[in-house]
Amino acid sequence: MSTMSRSKSQKFRSDEQESYLRLKRDLSWREGFGILFVRCTPVQEKIIIEKIQQDINDKTIDVLKLDHSIYNLYDLIEENVKDNPIDILFISGLEKSLALDDYIKHTLENPQKSYPKDGIASLLGHLNWQRERFRDDFNCCLVFTVRKYTLKYLVRRAPDFFDWRSGVIEFPVDRDIDLLDYYTPFQADIEQQKLQDLSQHIVYSSDEYYDLLKKLLLLEYENDGDLQPIHDVMESNADKLNSSFAKILEQWLLNNCADLKPEKQEAIAGIVESLCLDIYKFPLGRRASNLEIALTGLETVLQLGLRETLSQEWAQTLHHLGRVYRNRIVGEKSYNLEKAIACYQKALTVRTFEAFPEQWAMTQYNLGNAYRNRIKGHKAQNIEVAIACYQQALTVYTFEAFPEQWAMTQYNLGNAYRNRIKGHKAQNIEEAIACYQEALKVYTFEEFPIDWGRTKNNIGIAYSDRIKGQQAQNIEEAIACYQEALKVYTFEEFPIDWGRTKNNIGIAYSDRIKGEKAQNIENAIACYQQALTVITFKAFPDKWAITQNNIGVAYRNRIKGEKAQNIEDAIACYQQALIFITVKAFPEYWATTQNNIGNAYNNRIKGKKAQNLEKAITCYKQALRVYTFEAFPKDWAKTQYNLGIAYDNRIKGEKAQNIEEAIACYKQALRVYTFEAFPIDWAMTKNNIGIAYSDRIKGHKLQNIEEAITCFQEALRVYTFEAFIQDWAMTQYNLGIAYDNRIKGKKAQNIEKAIACYQQALKVYTFEAFPIDWAMTKNNIGIAYYDRIKGHKLQNIEEAIACLKKAFNVYTFEAFPEQWAMTQNNMGNAYRNRIKGEKAENLEEAIACFQQALKVRTFEAFPQDWAMTQNNIGIAYSDRIKGHKAQNIEEAIACYQQALRVYTFEAFPEKWSMTKNNLGNAYRNRIKGQKAQNFKKAIACFQEALRVYTFEAFPEQWAMTQYNLGNAYRNRIKGQKAQNIEEAIACYQQALTVYTFEAFPEDWAMTQKNMGNAYRNRIKGQKARNLKLAIACYEEALEVYTFDTFPKDWIRVNGFKFILKFTYIILTLVSKMKKLLGWAKTG
Repeated sequence: MSTMSRSKSQKFRSDEQESYLRLKRDLSWREGFGILFVRCTPVQEKIIIEKIQQDINDKTIDVLKLDHSIYNLYDLIEENVKDNPIDILFISGLEKSLALDDYIKHTLENPQKSYPKDGIASLLGHLNWQRERFRDDFNCCLVFTVRKYTLKYLVRRAPDFFDWRSGVIEFPVDRDIDLLDYYTPFQADIEQQKLQDLSQHIVYSSDEYYDLLKKLLLLEYENDGDLQPIHDVMESNADKLNSSFAKILEQWLLNNCADLKPEKQEAIAGIVESLCLDIYKFPLGRRASNLEIALTGLETVLQLGLRETLSQEWAQTLHHLGRVYRNRIVGEKSYNLEKAIACYQKALTVRTFEAFPEQWAMTQYNLGNAYRNRIKGHKAQNIEVAIACYQQALTVYTFEAFPEQWAMTQYNLGNAYRNRIKGHKAQNIEEAIACYQEALKVYTFEEFPIDWGRTKNNIGIAYSDRIKGQQAQNIEEAIACYQEALKVYTFEEFPIDWGRTKNNIGIAYSDRIKGEKAQNIENAIACYQQALTVITFKAFPDKWAITQNNIGVAYRNRIKGEKAQNIEDAIACYQQALIFITVKAFPEYWATTQNNIGNAYNNRIKGKKAQNLEKAITCYKQALRVYTFEAFPKDWAKTQYNLGIAYDNRIKGEKAQNIEEAIACYKQALRVYTFEAFPIDWAMTKNNIGIAYSDRIKGHKLQNIEEAITCFQEALRVYTFEAFIQDWAMTQYNLGIAYDNRIKGKKAQNIEKAIACYQQALKVYTFEAFPIDWAMTKNNIGIAYYDRIKGHKLQNIEEAIACLKKAFNVYTFEAFPEQWAMTQNNMGNAYRNRIKGEKAENLEEAIACFQQALKVRTFEAFPQDWAMTQNNIGIAYSDRIKGHKAQNIEEAIACYQQALRVYTFEAFPEKWSMTKNNLGNAYRNRIKGQKAQNFKKAIACFQEALRVYTFEAFPEQWAMTQYNLGNAYRNRIKGQKAQNIEEAIACYQQALTVYTFEAFPEDWAMTQKNMGNAYRNRIKGQKARNLKLAIACYEEALEVYTFDTFPKDWIRVNGFKFILKFTYIILTLVSKMKKLLGWAKTG
């Protein structure tokens, strides 16, 4: 709530202006005798008289200032107006004439001595007795400027005179000070109230506490709206403002009010209440202790039971008590907010719209604040109630009548809309920005710099969260707003607000799109660290914890420095935050921090990957204890989304089931993240569902990849290059992976689409701006070129190697060991299939790369990646030229068998089939052991692979396995040779239903060649026909195996073709000669 301060020009505040205009109208129209009472402070009194003298210049106005105790007011007025016609006479200092000031002071300074009240009673009796003379003899309007306690006293002690009033005009005091200055004499003897049973926490003697209490009460009585003298005393005695002081205040008030009449009780209660409010606002000392003193005092005032006689004051005390509970530090936040709400609701039983519209609006406003921060109940509904309360308040707080309160309410209505759950998020943020901008019509830098700064800060928050407009520009707007706020919130003047704004700038830099990402994160960390110089654990434990949480997020995303250490720093920050943020005290923040720790463990490099992911999953599940769909739908969705990521990456448990869990979590998130309500989060979740479908084991692979492509394409509806450039690049990257693995459509075309997607991503992922993403994309382009069908194979593999080598500029062993190992693995595959250079040397390079990868990819830390690299090194050993061939194949078999420790049929059926296929090839080529037995094992492996590699689910892998099975049958020893070759031909023909010339030209040529070999050796059928079929197969193969692209295969196949053609010609000639000889014999 903003503080309303008076400018140096002594103008009325907006809430005072209404009272002044009423007084001015009354005095302008009034003729003759009248009595008006104006309740105001001494500061207001001076301005009122000056303004009336300026504004009503057609009437004679004078002032009668009473500065001592008097008996007969009539005589003084008569003397003043005799021979001096007056229209309006202001009479100030009535409390002096009643001797109330002296009486109160003497009572406080020396309570043991009694002072006569005869003078007080005489003057009041005189007013009652001579009221008719006032009317008959004075043809002017008497305007009494009085304090609230004087007005109350007149009501009780001079009721006849008071009844002749023409009206009472009350000027509001500062709404934050709201001094209840209706004081009657103290009858309490402070010096005699020495408590013997003081708390064990009291450090000072009871006399010192009583002296402080007496001094503060005297200052409070004399206060005219300036808090500085009171706060000066509080500052010099800040160490005494503790639980002992609160206890003394409570017992002193109860002991001294027990037997007093109601009007005396209310006077003492009024001063105590004002003191409590001033302690509540005291900015120094221990904030928690200050609030507890205020709380104790206000609750004690309520124990006096003034509801029946002073219902307005009772409601006001409840209103103030609600404010204290709302900001209380001690105790559970949720409990304190419930108490605040209860206080406001009780106050509204008196403060109705009809009876007290302004007070009703103020309480509605504060009730809105309480509901906006409420913990119990459904968050979404609480915010709706808050919005309703603010809108109710605005029915009274209009721009014209109460501009400051209107602006204040618009500001908090903006806060409510910014955090609103119901309705469309995008529209809610627009409403919030609109409310803040409305507030700035009043909150200008010149008039209300503090409120201007606070509103600028919150507009910054709204722009940070904004959905409409370009994200990059919104964040720039946010940063600009925060920097404007710092014009007011300087470190010297407002260190706390400075720290809070620095924290917000840190958040904006964390999310910033423009500028270099690495530098933005460094700026964010610097801002958070600056914030922590002010927001300390001791002074602001809750805000300190939130800033620790934010700096943890920045470290988690940090680019500079070692990634592993950054994540460790992030985890340390989150754990620091949890020192204060407990599930019981701050359930929402606790859940947020659990979610963030989960994110850090999800990405952790140190420690075992499998264990890190289990910790992440545990953290997310902890967060979901608080983040329920009903209470926190958005946070629930965010945590479901993160849990999906953890399950997608999970090592423990069955991979297939983990991916199903991931998809289920993402789909849960989409219950909240709809395209209409949360388009950005919807797109983000669609992207991740796409990744999960890309990796899915259950279901048909072909359909899974199509689902993935659809998800990525849907995400691109939101993630456009213009609006979300980074997310656009990320989705292009993921779409590239999906096309690279696509089964449907032509393989060659799919790979071209994959390369195109990766190249699109590189428009954003540059080495300078996003080195990690750049390296990742370079790695994947390398894989795509490695698989590429179009273009020259030799050149494609060279492109692949070049891309992978570039990735090593970022993926170093020290900084990114996991990614370094992945790239080593991919580089091994590229060298294994390299055409350029010496084949033998390329294979040695490949094996070296795989062995490097295994330094990181261990069975314990990365079992799946370890198995993949074992499989790949097995292929390299199978093809190895150097070393003994027999031993190389044994090494290959050992590697495949190692891989099968992880790649089981149950957990990884697809990879199990791939490894079985490779193991089959190794057994087919094995030298050691019995040849017949090796082929038997090979055929068994291929047949097992076909349990998973079906034509429907994995057509390409099915064709590959059919091809390999054909090779095994073609060379089989056991069984009948003729039948084995028939089986081989059948397998090759099956393979060619997928390996077409258009889709898989190389595989098609290879299969045609081997089917030619089978026909060449075929036993069944006519020999000449078999040779003719074999030649046809070789000719088909030579459509692909050209001298330029595949010189070795071209030479080999042409050699077979030449021999078979020669053999076919011989056979044809022999056949013809046999026929001629046969005819000759018959002839």
